[in-house]
Amino acid sequence: MVDENKNNNTELVTELRKLTRGIHNNHNTECSYPIDVFMWDTASRGDFTLEKFLEAAGFLVKVDSIDFIDNTFPVEEFSLIVEQIKPYITVEREYYYLKIGIGYINEFDEGILSVLIAKTKMGDWIGICPSLNICRGGREELRRIEDNSSKKIEYTSFVSILENLETATIFSEETLYYTFDLGGIAWEIAETRDNLLHNLLKSSSMMHFYDDYEYLPGEGGFFGEDCPEYKEVSYEEYREILLKISNTIKTHFKDIKIYWIGDCEIDVYIVGKIETGDWIGIRSRLCHT
Repeated sequence: MVDENKNNNTELVTELRKLTRGIHNNHNTECSYPIDVFMWDTASRGDFTLEKFLEAAGFLVKVDSIDFIDNTFPVEEFSLIVEQIKPYITVEREYYYLKIGIGYINEFDEGILSVLIAKTKMGDWIGICPSLNICRGGREELRRIEDNSSKKIEYTSFVSILENLETATIFSEETLYYTFDLGGIAWEIAETRDNLLHNLLKSSSMMHFYDDYEYLPGEGGFFGEDCPEYKEVSYEEYREILLKISNTIKTHFKDIKIYWIGDCEIDVYIVGKIETGDWIGIRSRLCHT
């Protein structure tokens, strides 16, 4: 994700890599996965944003014109949507693939979903994509970015059209190369692209967000550092390493962001800002079936 040779502030990355070497994530997962450490160098990458991160990690890929020519993108399906919302958006439209479950730690390719991002004539951003039938909270307010753009009086008719689209079965599993049930269409309106992506990927159940390392699903901490079974004598040394990793994150990471991407095979990232202004991330995978 970054050319670390251009950054001299890699001591913490080196320390975390030493701690995680040979360690596999066995906690809150049905499989065993390695733990990887990476750095986001702001000098070469710019400020850390959700969109930049998803693009750098290979999850969000802009559609090339050849995808339209080869009919590998659901153009017809999105055309039906655009036709209904055309009075409210500009011609400034972008299409993306969201590649869920792509294996950067091991080989795995679960599915590809399509995303439309456009500019509204009011200057906000609109995003539309399929919604997955995953019990993950959807449009509930918890862990959403507060953005009241969709509540503007000028969007009353626009929002009504979007709400009618929510249960539409425009997309099929065949057009999206996905193996899970679809739950209609998800949409969001926001002032910024990052707010839009955050809320859209949450409401569509493609991603889940946490911003508190101390408050995560499951018991025993993220790595299992507080898990009762690791307090036994045979696990004592292993638990000490897990505690060091956990304490390093708590001590050095600020503005922590935790991303769960996908379903069943879930890519998990813990990203935090360090005192140099750069960002360090730890990634692994969870298997929930």
